[in-house]
Amino acid sequence: MDPDIAGLSVGPLLQTMCERSQKYVMSGKFIVILVDCLPNHKIPDIATYLEYDFNEYTQDETHAKNIVQMLLEQGTDLDGCCTFREDCVPLKARVSDILGLHGVGLKGAMIAKKKSSTQNTLCDSAADNGSAYMYAERCHHIENEGDLESAEKTVEFPAIIKIEYGSSAVGAKLVRDMKEAKEHLRSQKEKLICEKDHPGIGLRYDKSMLVMKYLEGTEHDIDVVLFNRKLVAAFVSDNAPTKKGFFTETAACMPSCLPNNKIEQLITAAYQCCTEIGLVSGVFNVEMKMTPTGPKLIEINALMGDIISETGSRRFMVWI
Repeated sequence: MDPDIAGLSVGPLLQTMCERSQKYVMSGKFIVILVDCLPNHKIPDIATYLEYDFNEYTQDETHAKNIVQMLLEQGTDLDGCCTFREDCVPLKARVSDILGLHGVGLKGAMIAKKKSSTQNTLCDSAADNGSAYMYAERCHHIENEGDLESAEKTVEFPAIIKIEYGSSAVGAKLVRDMKEAKEHLRSQKEKLICEKDHPGIGLRYDKSMLVMKYLEGTEHDIDVVLFNRKLVAAFVSDNAPTKKGFFTETAACMPSCLPNNKIEQLITAAYQCCTEIGLVSGVFNVEMKMTPTGPKLIEINALMGDIISETGSRRFMVWI
């Protein structure tokens, strides 16, 4: 048989089987999904749609209590809570904790949300006999140029400066010396001031930056599914070379073209990094580089990676 067409006939059958099994597993389940407010013409056909303004993240504890009260008033037993928006992860964790649902805990969600905290927590784990420190690099939180000068003592150039709570590589840049670093910091402070300047990249949290070591190697995404610290599934994809100097992704390939031993190294590293910072149940996106000395962590996103299609599961959801 022609190897280029082998297996094509069973593809649709397997897809149908997978879709039917997923629908069966989710049948009768009610899951809360936290999303940005939708205009009336874009409200999906779902079980329940509730509106609540949780835009001010400093009030997340109050928001979580109010959301839980709204949900309890619906009289529905909830089976889970998730989000497709990175800025909503800490709020989602609070809601899950109050309701006693499995998923991302608040501690892990907050460490993952702050990129320098993720790296430094892993670096510090060596003192407690943790093993994930080998995948991390010491980072420095940057508020001003004075912080940059302090960071130079431990982070060598070339280095990367990026938004502390950011996403999609917005504001990230390779800097080769202190002069470039200060120029980029000033530029970002002028351009990225509040959420309206670039919606959805984390500016509602803070406009602070971080500086970390530039890592040589190929970039990969590892999406892991964990339940009570057990690795349920893992999927590795390869990222094409990013936009030079700015790290914007240009393309991706899944499944990975790496040899099996490299894939296994990335999965092990991603698992250890997640569990070390307290992410023990949920679906997480881990960005890493395969360097000449092995896997190194870029960042952890405490939710499903990339832009997830929400269409297939709307019938089982209560949106907020």
